[in-house]
Amino acid sequence: MKMSRKNKKELIDFIEQELRFVPEGQRIHLDKDLLEDLLFEVIPSETLEEYGITNDIGESLKVPMWNGKVLRKIDLSEISFENVSWYNDDDINSMCWDEGLLSFDSGDSCDYSNTNAQIDFTKSWEAKNYGEFSIEGYNFSGVDLSNNDMSKLYSAAESDLSNTGIILSPDMFPELWQSNSPEDRAIFYDVNLSNVDLSKFTVNFIDMFEANAICDSRCNLSNTGINIIADAKKIKSSDYYLQNYQKKFKNGEFVGCYINGKKIRSSEEKKILVQEKRKEIEQKRKEMEQYKQALEDLYFSIKQDINQQIKNFQKKL
Repeated sequence: MKMSRKNKKELIDFIEQELRFVPEGQRIHLDKDLLEDLLFEVIPSETLEEYGITNDIGESLKVPMWNGKVLRKIDLSEISFENVSWYNDDDINSMCWDEGLLSFDSGDSCDYSNTNAQIDFTKSWEAKNYGEFSIEGYNFSGVDLSNNDMSKLYSAAESDLSNTGIILSPDMFPELWQSNSPEDRAIFYDVNLSNVDLSKFTVNFIDMFEANAICDSRCNLSNTGINIIADAKKIKSSDYYLQNYQKKFKNGEFVGCYINGKKIRSSEEKKILVQEKRKEIEQKRKEMEQYKQALEDLYFSIKQDINQQIKNFQKKL
């Protein structure tokens, strides 16, 4: 029997209380059907049609409802995320509001961080209906998303995709950021992309403020290897650009990036480099001392040999 929303909320509260005693790094197993019932609210295709929402596939839509950080302590590996909507579409949000389908969690974003969820965005409700998908308001940090086809991504906003292993390259978005491009827009808006490989991308720092690059200026790009072109004269000409540039440096958001071809290193990396340099200098100093000692030994040996030869010569006289 399908649970009422009140019963769902009570059961979720109970589970969250119990999960406080589960050690970090461990996951409990719950009944698959029960867990899916708690995780999602399923909107029948008939209801979608009533609200005039495009539904070419004629299937139900899943809306994530249980958003707490405790999800990392639950085994989600068997849960189907097919037909889930990962985008805060205005029409869908309006329908959810009218139907009283509000999230059980009042947080700003749905938190799936560090879970073992097996998510394929190409099977999301938007991707199956429109051929592309968007992500808005989700924390996937630490979730393995490396098998996803990100070429179908239209945009991601106000989300965390750090340490997800997503694979991106410029040829996935051939229509963007070209001189003759009919459309200039970013793919990522206010998204944490830390430790995502963006080494194949080159962006102009100013363009990030115009959303004319893969990411806008609010994105965290630390340890992405992205190539950033920074025109010092243009940046200094605007207090806004300069303050944001300095702020990103201060917050470490450029660490692991390349600015005008130079890699930006963290303070810890710099310390390690200094220590390695000192070790290298110390090693060279030791080698030089050994070399000097070897020369002195050789000189002493030669001197002794000469003195001996002189003594032998004198004896023959």
